[in-house]
Amino acid sequence: QLATMIALETDLEEKLNRLIPIASEHAEAGALLTEFQSLPGEHRKALETRLTALADFVPPRVDSRIVFPTEELIEHTCNQGTFVLQLVYTMFNRALIGYSVLHAYATRFLDWLEDEGTSFHLAVQFTKNYTQAIQKIN
Repeated sequence: QLATMIALETDLEEKLNRLIPIASEHAEAGALLTEFQSLPGEHRKALETRLTALADFVPPRVDSRIVFPTEELIEHTCNQGTFVLQLVYTMFNRALIGYSVLHAYATRFLDWLEDEGTSFHLAVQFTKNYTQAIQKIN
């Protein structure tokens, strides 16, 4: 699940970087996406650190891409700012689902016994981060 979340965060990071220029035409949407831009990268780095600490093996390659509309579809949408925010809202909800699974695994396999930096703590913190981001979008 850690490898899956690393793949998902990598995909989120890429997609946010593609959406920011589109959303920047709308002041509030652009400001929100710029505020959220660093979240996936920070999450990915922390997850990679945890995975490295847990295993001496290379994790399997995981494909956790989010279905993403083409740039042409986004460009032909009447209200691009609203559409982009809907996309980001959906992507962040996908991450929340993944972190709920990571939370369950971490609990089941006792990966919460240390003070900080465990899969459990990362899942809790990143869930809070994305929940706050979703609240700002709302």
